[in-house]
Amino acid sequence: MSVGHGVEVDASLMQEDERRRTARVARRGWASMNGGR
Repeated sequence: MSVGHGVEVDASLMQEDERRRTARVARRGWASMNGGR
């Protein structure tokens, strides 16, 4: 098993986590902009 591959997988996992967090924050932001629903 190559170390580079492990780093790649780790980076993609972190990227996916960041995407989820951003989506959650964006949803909250849109809700507050649309009357706090």
